[in-house]
This record gives sequence, structure tokens and C-alpha cells, in this order.
Amino acid sequence: MSTTWAPVTFYEIRVGDTVRSLDHRTGEVIANGQVDHIVHCKDHDRAVNHTLGLLARSDYPHIERRTSCPPAQAVAPVMS
Repeated sequence: MSTTWAPVTFYEIRVGDTVRSLDHRTGEVIANGQVDHIVHCKDHDRAVNHTLGLLARSDYPHIERRTSCPPAQAVAPVMS
């Protein structure tokens, strides 16, 4: 299986997902890890890892989630 990163909204994130937050100017990864807990704050929500800390915030849109894709399978040519 190959691994890719796909843009995701904060509210699509679930505990157990691997996510990363990107700097919107440079594209540099500023946080990366597996979500252990979702914290509901007064004016925003946070996805956190117990060891790494803050991974993503609901008021910051530049979030990606790691997805796994099965390897492409060769398609046999159709004989006619």
C-alpha cells in the first residue's frame, strides 16, 4: 500500500488518524502525529497527541490526513 496525504477539514478528523498541519505560506509541516484526543475549547477545538501535543486546530484550515491506497493493479488488455 502506498501512503498519501489529502486535505481534510478539522471536523473530518477522528481519534487514531494521522494528521499534519502545514504552514500556509511555505507548505512546511509544523505539526505531525497520530490523534489521541479531541479537546473542545471555548472558541475552537484541538486535535492533540499525548506525547507530541497540539496537532491541529479547528480554526486553522491547512490540515492533511494520511491515507493509504492499495497498489495499482495491472489491467489485462481486452482481446476482441
